[in-house]
Amino acid sequence: MKNEKNSNIKKNNVLRWVVVGIFALGFLLCAIWLIGYIIQINKAEKEFEALKESYVQETTPITVTPEPVETTSTDQVSTEETVEEKQYPGLDGYDVPEKSIDFEALKSEENEHIYAWITIPGTVIDYPIVQHPEDPDYYLNYNLDGTKGYPGGIYT
Repeated sequence: MKNEKNSNIKKNNVLRWVVVGIFALGFLLCAIWLIGYIIQINKAEKEFEALKESYVQETTPITVTPEPVETTSTDQVSTEETVEEKQYPGLDGYDVPEKSIDFEALKSEENEHIYAWITIPGTVIDYPIVQHPEDPDYYLNYNLDGTKGYPGGIYT
């Protein structure tokens, strides 16, 4: 009886160590994957920054401040809008950059599929937009330099 109990305890200990080993291996593999993912994201961000430095020239940003809206004696808002509100709705108080982008050089020297640039004031979004002529989902899995992997590219 005592031998059976010791045998069961040994089996339970072995089983615990196997489970702990499996979890440790899983954790290690996830950590390795996460480190590789972070390295790819940082590399892509550096490439985007290099593109911006080489091909995008920002002029003085325009700060959007709408003129006060006229009201009537019954406190109704008039339908007259300022020019800034029509051009940049919802961006009151943000600096809207004016950019000059050399698309010809960008296409010939970097990637022929780049056709636009997206910038959203007040955010970190400031990236080229690409479109593959044959495969609409190409840039879901490929970067601007043609390497497969994360983060892909902003595409249409």
